[in-house]
Amino acid sequence: MRAWWCVLFLLSGCLRPARTVERLDDTSSVALGAHAIQGYLSAAVEVRSEDPSVVSVEWISRDPSLARIAGSLYFDREHDHRPDDLFVDVRAHREGITRLLFLDADGAVIGRATVGATQPQKVDLGGEGVPLVLVGHRHWLPVWVSAGIHHLAARGIGVSAEGALTDAIEGTQRWGGVWFEAHTPGIGTVTTTVGGVKGTRTVRVIRPSDIDAIHLDPHSWGVSYRLLHHGTAVHGPACTWQTNGEGVELFDVFKTDVSGPPMGSVRVRPIIPGTLGITCHVGPAQATTEGEFRPW
Repeated sequence: MRAWWCVLFLLSGCLRPARTVERLDDTSSVALGAHAIQGYLSAAVEVRSEDPSVVSVEWISRDPSLARIAGSLYFDREHDHRPDDLFVDVRAHREGITRLLFLDADGAVIGRATVGATQPQKVDLGGEGVPLVLVGHRHWLPVWVSAGIHHLAARGIGVSAEGALTDAIEGTQRWGGVWFEAHTPGIGTVTTTVGGVKGTRTVRVIRPSDIDAIHLDPHSWGVSYRLLHHGTAVHGPACTWQTNGEGVELFDVFKTDVSGPPMGSVRVRPIIPGTLGITCHVGPAQATTEGEFRPW
């Protein structure tokens, strides 16, 4: 009796249930027909799907540069890369739920994580309305794929551009998005397809000479600005900057996300703190402001 008890005691270490793997992001469901890179905290050397007909594993990696694609804690919480950070690329084939099995070097399961494949119901390209963008620049539209109230991760989506827009390519953000080029003045459209569901956004492209007003707002670090056409803000960097200071460095930064506020900024770095005049020129329009700027 004692011998059997000892055998059961020794086997108990092998029979312990595998732990759930800590997820580095909040992705749990992938849009049907697409794939997604998901981040986990795990020492596993292999990852398998219990049902590859629902979700299959394309590859795994510990490359920290993939954190930007995965949208994981690296950029959400700015923590350092750890040896146990693992990125898993999965592809959704048919609707359902399965589990990913995390295996160690001996082939033992050391963790499990649930992942699902969901048919998307809606593809949204950054909201409503027809945004104004400047010709000759690249712009970004986020792609939000959803089923009911749930957002779905979606990479490998179909993208295209027509009319005044060209060179539409999928971006690297985890939730999906499209870069496009404002090629010529006029009306253009961007179309994405995920799981057979299409989303379209219309964009109007204008020239820098169409800018008729500029709003400048000085800060201690620089100047934020908005370009306007008949009272509507325009997306795209176009300012030619001038300053009355000596040895002043200017760094123009403009948000390329067409779904967000169309606002840019110029960082001002003087040699010594002081009052400077800053002027923005765009086509026939110009605006000047003064501010107290300091080195940074």
